[in-house]
Amino acid sequence: MTTRHLRYPGVRPFETSEKHLFFGRSRDIEELYDLILLERLTVLFAKSGYGKSSLLKAGVIPRFTDP
Repeated sequence: MTTRHLRYPGVRPFETSEKHLFFGRSRDIEELYDLILLERLTVLFAKSGYGKSSLLKAGVIPRFTDP
């Protein structure tokens, strides 16, 4: 059986290690990252399935941890 790397992880969110697969939301990443740096409290609120966890795990968190 061949292991394939799929673009979407299915029902689970993207992980930080999958940041190379997570694209198309660079503006959202940049705006949320800037807001987190500027504000004492930032609330990310949206309907279930809109990609909040993926945005944080594969988009914003790497901005804080990558050199």
